[in-house]
Amino acid sequence: MAGGRSTASAQSRGSSSVGRRPSRGAGRFFGVPKKCWCGELMVTLTSNSDQNPYRRYLRCSFAAENKWVDEALLNEVETLSLKNARLEEVTNNISSKIVTESSETHIMARVEDALNAQNANMKHTMFVVVIGSLSLVCMMRILCLTRN
Repeated sequence: MAGGRSTASAQSRGSSSVGRRPSRGAGRFFGVPKKCWCGELMVTLTSNSDQNPYRRYLRCSFAAENKWVDEALLNEVETLSLKNARLEEVTNNISSKIVTESSETHIMARVEDALNAQNANMKHTMFVVVIGSLSLVCMMRILCLTRN
């Protein structure tokens, strides 16, 4: 485990970058990496250094990249919290749209019912006017025929 000791002490010197997002070009990962930039799978090891005893870290088999597990998990939690906040915002937007569309549908149904009632009333009025007009025409004809 001598390789683990030197790697862990090298990591303890480089752990001052906590809270900053590492750049992608530097071969560093944000979150829990599955593979190293060299293509090898990352394995979890335990540090044997005096500064970080029993602290877990991720390393590929070539020791090309190292990352503390606890920092990686904190990065993952931050990322998931941001995703969760975005999903809550989307859910709230969709909920408000559903409520708006539901109220619009209800209002449109009431307007349609009112229009149908007015349409039926208008048809009834037109029927009365047509029958009244026909009655007047018939009475006028009868009067004209009786005078002649």
